Amino acid sequence: MVNSTIKQLRENTRTWNTPSGDVLHVHNVQLENGVQGFAFGKSEIAPYQVGDAVQYEASPTKDGTKLKIRKESTYNAGAGGYNLRPNANKDNRIMKQSAMKNAVAIVGEGKSFNEYTKIAEMLIKWFNEETSTSTVSQVETRNEFANNNIPLNGGFEDNTTY
Repeated sequence: MVNSTIKQLRENTRTWNTPSGDVLHVHNVQLENGVQGFAFGKSEIAPYQVGDAVQYEASPTKDGTKLKIRKESTYNAGAGGYNLRPNANKDNRIMKQSAMKNAVAIVGEGKSFNEYTKIAEMLIKWFNEETSTSTVSQVETRNEFANNNIPLNGGFEDNTTY
């Protein structure tokens, strides 16, 4: 299989009925490397979109170039499993979720969204090491735990950590 990226996609340009009675949807595809043709799919919506890295096989037919396309695999049998490619968008979403969850814990429930986002943005900067820890400590406004003296051993008498 050859690797490329979807450059243009026209989904469900027509349908084709198989001899067994199944309906297949025809998707016209142009790839970054200049190959263009059609691919069959079971759904009106293609399982890949413009910009997706794909693997494909091209076969000339009397109707044009038939493409067998699948999203580029992250499985590498030689390495013994899946290669986890870094995904900056996913990492950023996780960081934002974590920051917002911590902002709610710091400020407390029932506040405005703007209050949470202000704290979350400060935490994200701290996560990215753009500020010092003293900046984050300024936002700790919850007082319900401020005067509690919690022993370093977590309250366990035998100093066992769990």
